[in-house]
Amino acid sequence: MGVESGLCRQSFWYNCFGYLNGVRYSSYEHAFSDLVPKVSRQYAAKYGWNFEALAKAYGQHNWEKTSANMRWFASRI
Repeated sequence: MGVESGLCRQSFWYNCFGYLNGVRYSSYEHAFSDLVPKVSRQYAAKYGWNFEALAKAYGQHNWEKTSANMRWFASRI
């Protein structure tokens, strides 16, 4: 979410993840309850801290920069 939307500063239909599922959510709560489990299963559980592989799997064209940004956000939690 930090990389994709600046932690929801730029969200489309409350989707802070940039997850392209075509759903238009009516609230952040609705989006989070749907997307957190999906993103967790499809990406976090599979790739863990391997941000390079995660960024590639997520379809990032500039995966080097994206993975570096993911690593920066992760180091802050």
